[in-house]
Amino acid sequence: MTAALIGLAKGHGARVTVITAQPDGRDPGLADAVLVIPAQTMADDRGGASLLPMGTAFEIGMGLLLDLMVLRLLDLTAQTLDEIRVRHANLE
Repeated sequence: MTAALIGLAKGHGARVTVITAQPDGRDPGLADAVLVIPAQTMADDRGGASLLPMGTAFEIGMGLLLDLMVLRLLDLTAQTLDEIRVRHANLE
């Protein structure tokens, strides 16, 4: 995410959470919350930390985390997917 998108979201009253493997970057410093997935990304894929290429480990971890968060939110709020879909936005 770029600083401009974080500013756009905050300008509309959103609270912003950055999901990253690099919490010391610029964007996490602008966010309201930071979730760190300790996995290899394309930015640090030299040196063999993972057998998976480039940022695959981070992408898989992020996909699992977000899907589990949605399931938990559905459970906590007793909402259906259709009910939460109307509030979904893609800022990109």
